[in-house]
Amino acid sequence: MKNKVTEILALLSVILYATGYWICEYFYMDDIIKWRDLRDTLTGVVISILVITSLMPKTRLSNATLWAFGVLCFGDLVDRLVFNTNVFVYSDYALIVISIMVFVYKFKIGHNAQDTG
Repeated sequence: MKNKVTEILALLSVILYATGYWICEYFYMDDIIKWRDLRDTLTGVVISILVITSLMPKTRLSNATLWAFGVLCFGDLVDRLVFNTNVFVYSDYALIVISIMVFVYKFKIGHNAQDTG
């Protein structure tokens, strides 16, 4: 049971983080203050979920999900600090594809490689 909860929380954290901008735009398109407050709240929820996930048993799914989350966070930091971009741009689609590829590698291929070697 704890493993399933860990997997669900890990997936929820990535989904909330990846869709945070769209959620904020949906609710507060015209009010930047409330938009920012909601974004900060979602980020806090994601961090809380990750802390809880780190305390629970590790599974293949939660490990792969956390790696994908790390790729998304790294890409977000690069967008903000290097390119000074705070909005969703077309290069973010490439970041999403890369994070999905990391997820698949860690979940399927990486796990099988560890079993054989």
